[in-house]
Amino acid sequence: MTIKELENVVASNIEEIENQIQELSGALNLSRVICSRKDDIERFDEEFYWNYVATEEEKGNKFIEIFDGIVKYEKHLILNYFGLENSDGSVNTSGKKAAFTICAYIFAGGMLFMLFSLFDSGSLSFAKFKEGVMIPFWWFIIASVVGLPLFFIGKRYPKLAAGIKKCIMTAAGIITVMLLGLAAYLKFR
Repeated sequence: MTIKELENVVASNIEEIENQIQELSGALNLSRVICSRKDDIERFDEEFYWNYVATEEEKGNKFIEIFDGIVKYEKHLILNYFGLENSDGSVNTSGKKAAFTICAYIFAGGMLFMLFSLFDSGSLSFAKFKEGVMIPFWWFIIASVVGLPLFFIGKRYPKLAAGIKKCIMTAAGIITVMLLGLAAYLKFR
């Protein structure tokens, strides 16, 4: 590496560190405001804090871009799950049709779960319907808990995130096969 290349690398690192310091400074100031207001969950005023962040960003302060990443990931997760995403990541239908599609999928899931319980136990119940309706929500929670860290790791270290994802998928496949085998064994025993 030449001296000029080294100088460029160091200058780039300095710029990145300065940006991170500005982002952390903005987050620190926001945390101080939250502490000084002594808000609790019932009185937490999201509008106030979003306005605070917008005002501070207009002044030139920076905030960590984690929120933007989380929103993008969750939007992709929901749209992709219900088949409402274009190849460019935007909604491929109108808002009303997308909402109807999501509600229809959730309702159909509840009905299918209720029908499966009919075959299994011989009775229909609204409790089984509610369990079926909750399945997509549990899936979103699990996908978010596992996927969000991978999303942020992938932004910085794509190969590492791909390797972790492959390990998780392999482990999930093995566990699924084992659980299906156990269920079959217990059912036909």
